[in-house]
Amino acid sequence: MSETGVILLADDNTDDVELVRRAFSRIGLGNHFHSVCGLNEVIKYLRGDEQYRDRTRYPFPHLLLLDFKMRVDGWEILQWIRQRPEYRRLPVVVFTGSNYPGDIDRAYDLGANSYLVKPATPEELSEAVKHIGEFWLRVTRLPGRDPIPKRL
Repeated sequence: MSETGVILLADDNTDDVELVRRAFSRIGLGNHFHSVCGLNEVIKYLRGDEQYRDRTRYPFPHLLLLDFKMRVDGWEILQWIRQRPEYRRLPVVVFTGSNYPGDIDRAYDLGANSYLVKPATPEELSEAVKHIGEFWLRVTRLPGRDPIPKRL
């Protein structure tokens, strides 16, 4: 699985997580999707600690989708990642409900690779997920892996 790319979603809204999971499943990338909730879970997943120790089951992600509007400050997660050399190449896409220009500026200032506002409808979410999967797993060349060969 890790050869084809893994997307990790950090979001504490279980409804949003389920919608995103379904959208990835609809485009054939359900097996490449994992989710965690909050700063501590992101850290444990990235480090391969505790329940995430099994890298066959929980491979290191090739992309982190990060919601800033969690109970735990999403800004802290991005700062933590960008302060560690071992994670500096991990692409982080902010995937949040805020369209506030100050949030967008802050995300890029902290090292986000992209900023996407969560769509309002399940149909728009499916389309956005399709584009995310296509761009980040099939078009973009990321360190340490080959792109998924077939088109979405």
